[in-house]
Amino acid sequence: RCQNNRMHGNEVCRNKIQDKLTLQDAFIKAFNTMKSVLGNQAKLPTKNEEIIEIDRKIEEFLAKEKIFMQMQVKNLMTEEMQNEYEKLITKVLKLQDRKKEILKHNAEMVEQNTTMNQFKQYFQEIGEMKEFDENICKIMLKEIIVVNRNKLIYKFRNGYTADIEV
Repeated sequence: RCQNNRMHGNEVCRNKIQDKLTLQDAFIKAFNTMKSVLGNQAKLPTKNEEIIEIDRKIEEFLAKEKIFMQMQVKNLMTEEMQNEYEKLITKVLKLQDRKKEILKHNAEMVEQNTTMNQFKQYFQEIGEMKEFDENICKIMLKEIIVVNRNKLIYKFRNGYTADIEV
């Protein structure tokens, strides 16, 4: 049943309950589609070069910040210098935020690459799936979305999505 049906009952959801065998057959089709699309896919890239560049810029900006701090300690800071200092700090904060985004992205790519490597092992072991395998389904499948009576969306743990007509 779709989530809407489970949560709010039959009167809210017009979709019919999907038959278990239909879901299993659609999984086989989704698995084989994913295998043909992703079987030879290269690793997803991380953005380490950008992190190196960000670190270099932050280091450069922090060196300039020390000069501003020395000027402030000596009471030589003008209003214009204070504005430049604040702009510098804003740039550093933006770069640090961008670095956090990239590190999060890299962690997601590493996780997806690990999952993809596991999937590729299954692809090699199984070849083309002809019969439903519940264990493989539990390992690989994240969720099934019932769009309507004739369309299902299979979302896999590696991020791949297959639209399946039934």
